[in-house]
Amino acid sequence: MKKLTEGIVLMVGDGELRPQVEEYIGRHGLEERLRLLGQRGDIPQILAASDIFVLSSDWEGLPYTIIEAMMSGLPVVATRVGGVPELVENEVTGFIVPPKNPQALAKGLQRLLDDPELRHRMGQLGREKALREFTLDRMLRETERVYEEVLYKLK
Repeated sequence: MKKLTEGIVLMVGDGELRPQVEEYIGRHGLEERLRLLGQRGDIPQILAASDIFVLSSDWEGLPYTIIEAMMSGLPVVATRVGGVPELVENEVTGFIVPPKNPQALAKGLQRLLDDPELRHRMGQLGREKALREFTLDRMLRETERVYEEVLYKLK
């Protein structure tokens, strides 16, 4: 946040590190630009009110949060961990950056903040990809196909 020229970050979720995060925010004067929302039940509304989705994890499986963000038409800036590269097409639907690299994360965010057209285009392409590849119907069909393959091999 200190490197970005504008923007407000909404952090959703909670955990044992919250006191350290709150202390960091206060120490760096980021209270007006970084808001800790805690656990929430209104994620669709939060995504609808957002311009960019960020996931700066050190590890992930296949993060459903990114699929939700893409379905909402948001461009994504995320770290290259776990299944993130399966979801986010770098330079197409968002930016994938190395984990534990705040400079790269800030650079991807700043590019999107500086270019509303790029932000919109990446968000739309992400939504199209999510609707094409990550619908519940498709995931159920693929799961059923795997079960059928396994059962066929057992016969």
